[in-house]
Amino acid sequence: MTDSMVILNGSTTPKGNTEALIKAFRSGLAPRIAVQQFDLAKLVITPYQLGQPAVNDDMTTIIQAIGQAKTVVFASPVHWMQFSSQLKTALDRMTFDMRDLFVNKQGVLLMAGASAPERIEALMLPYYQACFIDSLHWENRGTVIAGGVFGPGDLAKTTYGQQAQQIGAAL
Repeated sequence: MTDSMVILNGSTTPKGNTEALIKAFRSGLAPRIAVQQFDLAKLVITPYQLGQPAVNDDMTTIIQAIGQAKTVVFASPVHWMQFSSQLKTALDRMTFDMRDLFVNKQGVLLMAGASAPERIEALMLPYYQACFIDSLHWENRGTVIAGGVFGPGDLAKTTYGQQAQQIGAAL
């Protein structure tokens, strides 16, 4: 039996630090894990509106994939000490009435940003913990908060890629 995984890539920068984290993470994965990666910046995802009728956009496919996946990976650059708007828009569409699709999964968080890692951790880990680990009863399989990386290629000068690879190898 193969394990299934969804990676939500919230970056808009090709060959940037978030993509480098994803690449390192995926290099550690066992071949038995079937990975479906969604590069959110290339997709059409309508922002959430309370009471909106069902929208048939790319989020329909993402929701189905997450519902079937064992593991969900959130990968995002840090924008204003938060997920990118691409990832946040997708998360907003995962509404409470769909909760049963999203419970009891494994989660991985990969983030890259220019701020100090301690600062990013202080803001993002409690949010991730409350929304996914606690609320949806996920098992946290690892986080990499790659702080101090700004321009594309900066991640290669750090050990964050190795950390991401180790998390992938542990799944």
